[in-house]
Amino acid sequence: MLGIALPGSDFGLDYVDVREDRVVLYGSVGKSMSTFNYKIKATNAGKVVTPAIDAESMYDRSVRAHGEPGTITVVRP
Repeated sequence: MLGIALPGSDFGLDYVDVREDRVVLYGSVGKSMSTFNYKIKATNAGKVVTPAIDAESMYDRSVRAHGEPGTITVVRP
């Protein structure tokens, strides 16, 4: 499911590289800011700190984006 963009995404996903500590996405964006919505599967209850998102163009290193870290609180149903 990780490689499928959810409704509201305008990021053209080409390839997903799932690693132990991160997920690397390769895709296409236009000239305006883009959004990639995704779904996660929680396996344990608790507070999770999410790292900041980093993005850069593969061919033009002057094109970069950086997000802020966040937190997700998972509660048992």
